[in-house]
Amino acid sequence: MDALSFTPWRVTAEHAPLGDIMRARKEVYRRSSLQRHRLNQQEHWEPRSAGMLAHLAPRVASSARWWEPPDRAWSSVALSHSGLRALGVPQSSLDSFPAEFRQGMRA
Repeated sequence: MDALSFTPWRVTAEHAPLGDIMRARKEVYRRSSLQRHRLNQQEHWEPRSAGMLAHLAPRVASSARWWEPPDRAWSSVALSHSGLRALGVPQSSLDSFPAEFRQGMRA
């Protein structure tokens, strides 16, 4: 999992971090990620699409065999309604979720 890079800024605009401190953290996150990848001799890449899910899938623990994680550490993935829409989930499936999930989190 060290080859992956996650930041709080890969979100929709309404969930973007706010304020000067968060803007400073963005650069700190970016530089620490680059350094970690350099030290681990791993390629640095930024997940930007469904390709990220394909890369993660073998590492994500299944609820069917939750006691046997595929890696030495647990990895879980959660997707929002807007994230599922961005991945191209059919509208009929998106419409099947409860209104609270479709509405999303409120700050």
